Amino acid sequence: MFVLDKEEETGREFWWPVTVKKPVDGGYKSHQFQIRFKMLPQRRIDDLLEGLGAPAEEEDDGEADAPQDRIDNALLHEVIKGWKDIYVMKGDERAEAPFDGDTLDRFLDIPYWRSAVVQAYFKILAGTAERTKRRRKNS
Repeated sequence: MFVLDKEEETGREFWWPVTVKKPVDGGYKSHQFQIRFKMLPQRRIDDLLEGLGAPAEEEDDGEADAPQDRIDNALLHEVIKGWKDIYVMKGDERAEAPFDGDTLDRFLDIPYWRSAVVQAYFKILAGTAERTKRRRKNS
């Protein structure tokens, strides 16, 4: 049984594991972290995707953003509500990355990071994402 409640209509939030494959010397190194996603109503997703045909906007540096990049960034700013296991370097020390718009923009500037998070969100929507299975210890 499925019950349509207010949370489903307004967008519930949930934690989900995301794996990023970072290119390293002819291969990849996998990094896993948790993202707190908000499930947007379909009409809001449709509104964001309709922007694909919009002309690219020029930034202060004179370069135009590709429409898909703008859509991905807008979507992720709306659906990412927090994170765990994400760090930044402060000098020689690793520190937890604060969750704020500026830090999110820094991560969205990394193409493989943005791509992995967008793919994870759409796999969740399609029902094709697989939860990380926790191994049971044999007692």
